[in-house]
Amino acid sequence: MRIAGIEALRFSVLTKNQCFNFVSCNRSAEFEKGRPVLRIQRKDGSYAIARDSDWIVKEQDGSFDVYTEDGFEKFVRKRA
Repeated sequence: MRIAGIEALRFSVLTKNQCFNFVSCNRSAEFEKGRPVLRIQRKDGSYAIARDSDWIVKEQDGSFDVYTEDGFEKFVRKRA
């Protein structure tokens, strides 16, 4: 999905496989408290965890990061 020129997918139970395939860096599908999560390696080597309703964003440099709904809205406004 493109929003204001930003490539992003919203993580959920229904989109977990699509999100896994969207991310091209090191990632792993896991469960946390019985719910699916996606652990994504950032370009600095740390890991972000996408949980239900979080947004996975492909940055302009090709790296990936995870934003909460509020964080994603701020990110979009800043980039628009």
